[in-house]
Amino acid sequence: MFLAKLKSFFNPPYRLIGFILLLFALSLTFSCYTYLKSIIPNIHYFSWDLTFYQLDKILHFGVSPWEITHAIFSSAWSTFVINFIYHLWFFFMWATVLFFIVKKEDAQLRTQFLLSFLSCWLIVGGLIAVILSSAGPCYAHLLNESFDFYLPLLERLNQQSHQLVESGFYPVWVLDVQNMLWQGHIDSESGAGAGISAMPSMHVSISVLMALSLSRVNRYLGYGMWVFALVIQIGSVHLAWHYAVDGYVSFILTNVVWVICGKVAQWQKPITQ
Repeated sequence: MFLAKLKSFFNPPYRLIGFILLLFALSLTFSCYTYLKSIIPNIHYFSWDLTFYQLDKILHFGVSPWEITHAIFSSAWSTFVINFIYHLWFFFMWATVLFFIVKKEDAQLRTQFLLSFLSCWLIVGGLIAVILSSAGPCYAHLLNESFDFYLPLLERLNQQSHQLVESGFYPVWVLDVQNMLWQGHIDSESGAGAGISAMPSMHVSISVLMALSLSRVNRYLGYGMWVFALVIQIGSVHLAWHYAVDGYVSFILTNVVWVICGKVAQWQKPITQ
């Protein structure tokens, strides 16, 4: 049964060619994105962090968004759960990509998702990230000693991490990842996962894209993915990765990309089996 289904996926032969070209496009897109992300400071050094901090305060009535998330999710265990879900994003993303790669029933939706996915990485995570170059809350004080607005947040995350370790549990993983990325930035490293860029948030962008596309597949699955996207937005602020506006901009841009790619996908002629 499985072999027959696998065989049908590559039959007729043009499906195999299309599959190979699609994998090549995905690989090329991620290579371009990873390289561009690592050289963003060389093209346009981080210059928007203070602006985004101030904008966050204006939009949230004089309060930094992280103060809101930590007031609601105040325990170290809450932070650990948010951190864990934030890391699940990687697996959810690839599961969704693989789903739409093999999905043949709705060619237009499949095309819309794949075009949107590639466009988000190159346009939202590439072009816009260069224009609005920022490092993020966890690195603001390292860019400028006077940008000490997020030191209380980082101190809180470290305290919560110590609490978890003292309880015999795992630490807050995000702290080690942030330190690793900063060291890579100092050493001018490139490669998968390297580079620092806050605005726009690709975690939020791809989460929104998954919610938009999977809502068209199954309403309840879509509801679940919108909840996931909301948790990712909260986590991006709670864990000091992003300014809240990073996620808001990502939400808007991803919806724009989704609509435009939907128009493009409508040009696709149905393929007769």
